[in-house]
Amino acid sequence: MKRFLLLFLVIILLVSSAACQSNTLPPIDELEPMQPPERTEVAYEFNAKLYYIMKDSGELSHEIHEVQIYNDEPVLITIMNKLLEKPKYDYHRNPIDSSYKLADIEVSEGVANVFFEGDTFNSNSYYDMKQYIETQAVILATLEPFGVNAVNVYINGVAPSYKSCPVGFAVKPADTLSKHISDTIDAYTDFSSLSEESPFTANCVIYVKDKSGYFLANKQHIVIKNEASNEELVRAILGRFLKLYNGVVSPEFTFTSIESNRHLGKYNISVTVEGNISDDSVLETLRAGIALTLTGYIPDLHYVTVIYENSSVAIQRKDYAKKIGGTVKVYYPYLLQDVLSVRNITISKGLACCTIKEFIEIYFASSVANYSIFTGMKEEYILDIYVNNGIAVLDLDKTFYEGLSKYINNENSIVDGNVSERLIIYGIVNSLTEVYYIDSVLFLCNGENIKTLKNVYLGAPLYKNIGLIYGA
Repeated sequence: MKRFLLLFLVIILLVSSAACQSNTLPPIDELEPMQPPERTEVAYEFNAKLYYIMKDSGELSHEIHEVQIYNDEPVLITIMNKLLEKPKYDYHRNPIDSSYKLADIEVSEGVANVFFEGDTFNSNSYYDMKQYIETQAVILATLEPFGVNAVNVYINGVAPSYKSCPVGFAVKPADTLSKHISDTIDAYTDFSSLSEESPFTANCVIYVKDKSGYFLANKQHIVIKNEASNEELVRAILGRFLKLYNGVVSPEFTFTSIESNRHLGKYNISVTVEGNISDDSVLETLRAGIALTLTGYIPDLHYVTVIYENSSVAIQRKDYAKKIGGTVKVYYPYLLQDVLSVRNITISKGLACCTIKEFIEIYFASSVANYSIFTGMKEEYILDIYVNNGIAVLDLDKTFYEGLSKYINNENSIVDGNVSERLIIYGIVNSLTEVYYIDSVLFLCNGENIKTLKNVYLGAPLYKNIGLIYGA
């Protein structure tokens, strides 16, 4: 019996060995690289939840719509333009005025500023305020899957008002939408009737410059308990502004005068500042931060004039709108360690409001500042990038690959070449797959397939490698 079992085991091992040998993958050099998918106008198609209002109950309700994301258009532009269309079902209504056209979207730290152009409305009427809150609600619910947790809606470039008060950003209702609308409208009161018992809460965004030079949204809640004018509201907001700019300006820096007037026939607020400003760049930072903050909140405000010593400059929001940024999580191979380090880079108006080419260019340009082990990532090496059905096709100049090959084959390198190759390639892959419609990355060299540089096979799309991330 034992001899039979021994013979049986030998036969099993021989069969297994033969099977393994017959299924052995060919060497990497013999693998045929995947032909890159063609560049198409549509990068990705998916089913999105678009929110509307139920006609009978007045509550939020969604529909499933097929959305096509285009290669050269930011995601949120596509989503918002789709939301402007009529609902599919008769029991839904769209609260967004049919005359409105989407002008722009800014996303910064979860705050989405949505700009519409169209017929103005009387924001002091009950119906229009209800419609405005519904508009905020459907936009917020629709954009929430894209990292949005607060929404401002602007009409013809300016913030609206209700009963002379600013409306401010909207967050997700804690209760039903109908109760939220009723409670919000009841809570509004004229500045003239403010008291300790009936204060006004200013839910505003203050823009603070980060180290990259962009201005990031900082949500603030400012309570005003005494009779107030617009100028006094501005003073309260700028008081909070100074606290957030501590270290940028000296402690004695102050706003000595705030006045409402007209500039070129439109509403303007003049702010006079005093204090020690170290150089012109600090003054420019203050002008931008003040203008973005006030025009993003004070109703009907078109201009902000900042007066300092002999300098007086009238500013519009559009003068600095491109400096509003949003942080994005990316991955760089970290100096002296065999892991990918999670970093934040800032891009104009947020990841969902930029094109993927803008995103990858900033990723490359920020590599040195984020201590990448490879300094050969330069934005001019990016020849093209497009997406087809979840595959990002990244075409890089041969100079990039030559520099990378030289780096990973350097025997005197601090980091082992096999490790550094993997980290550099997957730093790019893991970062690009942060874009929600990118699943994998296929690398090209001057429009052609490549196989390997050292050990990582580049002839097929690469997927995110979580195991390389520090702390994952």
